[in-house]
Amino acid sequence: MSVPFIQEGLIPSDLLHSLRIKAWDRFQEVGLPSRKNESFKYVPLAKIYAHEFSLIDNYSLDKKSFSSFLLEGHDHLVFVNGALRLDLSSFSPDLEIVSLDQAMNSFAMFLQNRLTKSLKEDTDPFSLLNFIFHKQGAFLFLPSGVSPEKPLQIVNLTVGLEPGPFVSMPRIQGVIGKGSSLNITITSHHIGEYAHHWSIPVVDIVQEENSHLKVVDIIQEPVENWYFGSCHYYLKKNASLKTVDLGSGTKVARRDYQITLEEPYANAKAYGLNYLTQKSQSHTHVLMKHLAESCTSSQLFKTILDDEAVSSFEGKIYVHSKAQKTESYQLNKNLILNEKAKAHSKPNLEIFADDVKASHGATIGQLSREDLFYMQSRGVTLQEAKKLCVQGFLTEILEEVDVLALKKSYPVI
Repeated sequence: MSVPFIQEGLIPSDLLHSLRIKAWDRFQEVGLPSRKNESFKYVPLAKIYAHEFSLIDNYSLDKKSFSSFLLEGHDHLVFVNGALRLDLSSFSPDLEIVSLDQAMNSFAMFLQNRLTKSLKEDTDPFSLLNFIFHKQGAFLFLPSGVSPEKPLQIVNLTVGLEPGPFVSMPRIQGVIGKGSSLNITITSHHIGEYAHHWSIPVVDIVQEENSHLKVVDIIQEPVENWYFGSCHYYLKKNASLKTVDLGSGTKVARRDYQITLEEPYANAKAYGLNYLTQKSQSHTHVLMKHLAESCTSSQLFKTILDDEAVSSFEGKIYVHSKAQKTESYQLNKNLILNEKAKAHSKPNLEIFADDVKASHGATIGQLSREDLFYMQSRGVTLQEAKKLCVQGFLTEILEEVDVLALKKSYPVI
C-alpha cells in the first residue's frame, strides 16, 4: 500500500488545525479499508493503493479557460484542484460564502461543535482524509427566509499539467437557514493533458427548520480517474431534501451517503443513476437514519451495465426506537446489457420502532425479450428497440433533473 500524502506531517497548519488533528486521530481508529469491509467488498482498493497519489498545488486560471463548463442562469462557486477559488466565483449576495478557514472566525462556536460531533461519528475513512488534508474548503451560509433566484452551480475543476497521479479534495460545509430554499448543481471537469486523478469531495450540510434543498450531482470524470465522494445531510424539523446523482464513464466511482433526519416531519428523497460501459465501476453506500418521529424518506438507485462493467449497492434504513410513525422506502434496480457485466445489491433494514412503514428491494435483470419482440413486430429495429427500453429505464430519475442541457448530455440520450 502506497498512499504517500497520508502523513501527519503534511496536515495544514491553519485555524482548522486542532479539528484536523481530531480527524487524524479518528482516521487512525477507522483506518484505510480493505475488501474485508462490507461496504468496500467490491471496490478494487488494491489497484488504487498501488498508485503513488500526491497532493497537488493550485493553478492560475482565468474564467475563459473553463467558461464552456458554466451553466447559464446559475450562480457559480469554483474549486480548482480541490481548493476554493472565490476570485473565479460569482454568486448572489443572499449567499454568504467564505473559506472554511475564515469561517472559523465568524462561525467558530457552531463549526467547532458541529465538526467535533460529526468527526467523532464519521465511519468513512475517505471523508476523514478529506477533512484532514483539504486545501481550502468552503463554508456556505444561507440566512433564514431567503430563496436565491438562481440555482448555484458548484464547479469542481481539476488541472493536470504534470504527469503522475494526484489527489484533490474539495469540501463544502453548509447551513441552510430556517425557511430558506436552495437548488445546487455540482459538476466536475478536467483541463490539461494529464488526467490520472483521484477526487475525494465532501458535501456536509445542515438544514434548519422548514428549509428546502435540492442537489443534483453530475459525476463524469475522465475514464482514467477514481472518484470517492461523501455526502452528509442533517435535517431539522419539517426540512426537505432531494438529491439526484448522475454518473457515467469513471474508472472507479464510489458514493457514500449519510442522511440523518434529526427532528420530526423531515423528508428526504435520494435518487441515483449510473450508466456504465467498458470496465468502469460504480459503488454506492447509503445510510438513511431516522432519529425522530413522523419522518419520511425514499431511495431509488438505478444502474445500467454494459460490456464488463461492475456495480454494487449497499443501503441501510436505520429507524431509532424514538422514530415512531416512520415511512421509509428503498429500491435498487439494475439493468444488465452484457453477460460479462456484474451487479451486486444489498439493501437492508434496521428497525427499533414499532409504528413503522418500511420496505426495501432490489432487482437485477436483462432487457425483456417480450418487449423487444413486440417493438420489432411494429417495425422498430432491434437496436432502436433496445435504446427505447434503456431510455424508459432511466427516465424516472432523469425527470428529477431540471437543467435540460444536463439531461441531453447524459450518454444514453
